[in-house]
Amino acid sequence: MTRLTFRRSPAEYDVCFMRNLADAYLNDTAWSRLRLAAVHDLVDPKAGDRVLDLGCAAGSITHFLSTFGCEAVGVDSEPEAIE
Repeated sequence: MTRLTFRRSPAEYDVCFMRNLADAYLNDTAWSRLRLAAVHDLVDPKAGDRVLDLGCAAGSITHFLSTFGCEAVGVDSEPEAIE
């Protein structure tokens, strides 16, 4: 059985971090599915819900919630995240 390991997020985002985060979402990795399932359970998104994703990073959770018809907006203070 493979053990899950957790790494600390960097103090600042860089292009590589953002690309890896976005790729995990776009490639539908097991880690991404696990993370989004937890978000789904916590938020219980419904069409018409308004969601503000503070610290959205690459925007994967913002996008995921929008697929349920939520009006989702992502905000992040890191320029690399917004780009």
